Amino acid sequence: MHQTPPHFTYHPKAYELEVIEAIDLDCECCGQRRGWIYSGNVHCIADVDNVCPWCIADGSAHRKWDASFSQDIEGVTIDGDAQIDGASPQAADAVMHHTPGYSSWQGAVWKTHCGDVCEFHGDISPQELASLPPDAEALFRQDHGWLFRNHPTLHDLAENYRPQGDLSLYKFLCRHCGIVRLHADLS
Repeated sequence: MHQTPPHFTYHPKAYELEVIEAIDLDCECCGQRRGWIYSGNVHCIADVDNVCPWCIADGSAHRKWDASFSQDIEGVTIDGDAQIDGASPQAADAVMHHTPGYSSWQGAVWKTHCGDVCEFHGDISPQELASLPPDAEALFRQDHGWLFRNHPTLHDLAENYRPQGDLSLYKFLCRHCGIVRLHADLS
C-alpha cells in the first residue's frame, strides 16, 4: 500500500507532472519501499538512482550525499561570506535541498519574484502563453528577448510553440503576487 507522500511548496505539481512516480522500489537513502520514487536528477558525487520524496523533503538525501535537486535559482548567488541575494536563505535551501527538480534540456533553473522562489508549474500551454498579462509579458521579454527576433508578438510565438518540444517554456508562479514567470530552455 502506498503511503501519502509529502507536499512540496515550490513544486506543488510534482506528482501530477510525474517528477515523483508511483513505483515500488527501495529508496537508496532510507532503505524503505514507500511506493513513490523521484525520477529526476540527483546532483551529487555518488551515483544515486532511487530516492523517495520523504528523503528529499526532510533533507536526508541532501545530508547523506550533499545532494541538490536543481542547478540554479535566478538571482541567487552565494558569495564568500555565504550571503544570498534574490531569495531568502531558507527559500534557496528549500528549493535546492528539499524540493524535487524538474526535467529540462539544460538544467533546472528556478525563477524568483517578490524576494522569494516561485512555484514550478510545468510547461506553459500555447493558450496561456498567448494570453500572458502585460506585466508577465514584460518580464518574459526582459529575460528572453532573443525569442522575439523571429516571433515579434506573443501570439506569433504561441502559434509556433509546442510544450515539451525543442523550445520549452516553463511556467513559474510567484507565491506572493501570482505573476507568471517563464524560463526558456532549448534542446
